Amino acid sequence: MWIFLPNGMNMAAWRPPAQSAALSPTLEPLTRHKKQLLILEGLAITAGTAGADGAGDHARAASTFLTCTRAKKTDGADIRCGVSVDQFAAAAAGASMPFPSLQVGTEQGRLAGGCDSGYSCAYSNSVSWSAPDTPCGKETSPRRLFERLFGAVDAAGDVRARELAAARRKSILDWLLEDARSLQGRLGTEDRRTLERWLESLRSLEKRVAADAKAQSGMPEPELVLRGPGSYTERVDLMYLLSARALAGNQTRLVTFMAGNAGSNRPFPEVAWRDGHHDTSHHGGNAEKLAAIARINRWHMERLAGFLDTLATEETSKGTLLDHTMVLAGCGISDGDRHNHDDLPVLLAGGQGLGVKSGQHRVLKPTPMANLHLAMLRKLDIDVDAFADSTEALALDA
Repeated sequence: MWIFLPNGMNMAAWRPPAQSAALSPTLEPLTRHKKQLLILEGLAITAGTAGADGAGDHARAASTFLTCTRAKKTDGADIRCGVSVDQFAAAAAGASMPFPSLQVGTEQGRLAGGCDSGYSCAYSNSVSWSAPDTPCGKETSPRRLFERLFGAVDAAGDVRARELAAARRKSILDWLLEDARSLQGRLGTEDRRTLERWLESLRSLEKRVAADAKAQSGMPEPELVLRGPGSYTERVDLMYLLSARALAGNQTRLVTFMAGNAGSNRPFPEVAWRDGHHDTSHHGGNAEKLAAIARINRWHMERLAGFLDTLATEETSKGTLLDHTMVLAGCGISDGDRHNHDDLPVLLAGGQGLGVKSGQHRVLKPTPMANLHLAMLRKLDIDVDAFADSTEALALDA
């Protein structure tokens, strides 16, 4: 799981205090998972820097986050970036899954036209690239994601077809129960219990998704996600939970999650802040704006903590799902005011069952972000010598 967070961080609030075992104020919501965290300082994405291209740091922050490859500066059809680490992994290890990879987000966004200082919207609104000229679209609707994952209708069908199919069924899971009962009779005791837990969790999840859809039934689908107090938090939590269920149910092994598009200017009434996130990130040292950024960053960590909770409670034959899942979360820029692409705020959660030595805060010398991507590919048993501008695989078991 790769999670992209927009607009950088309040780095003073993010960075763990020196010579202390405590987490920083931003990371404090993750305290219950502290032993499963590897907090990394010193990672950099050289391809994100301006070079000769000038402005456009937010577009570069997203487009290079998982590719570590410089994006061609264009707002036309001749876009070009690199293959992202999730798609590199999908080509090698995802073919046996119902979904070789899954792209999820919280904000809709175009993949054409200009969005950032001469850069195509494709660069700002996607972190996943299956080919240098092919960004992967992401699903931002909890209901559509649920239907896509758990079987009612083809998500590519037209809206009317989906509505008719939904009307014909009382519940997606009711439609599946007959097959499930037949399967249960052929399973051993442990597998039957696993299937029962899976069906119970899906039914609970379906009710939450249905409630979310009902709350929005009288509204047109907005260009951006809902902005009402509380509703956006629930939407984001649902997308995280659906991602967790997809991993738990072996629907996919690989998920990218854009917790906001690059340069997102969504206000955050959820943390008592009405100004746009991107505008606020240009804080100029203003104490009030810096405090607001810290609250927004902490809100994102609260959402992440809930996701890790779900993975940690999902038992497998070899431990928890969190033990066997690497969750990378971070930004493609560090300080939103400076637009710097070095000393990035990055953490890696979980993966202890894959050999990741967690419970650490490591301060690295300047290190390519691609070194971390390369290390993660190898932990997935993908035989690869290099990735993008990597110099060596980052030691995750040190």
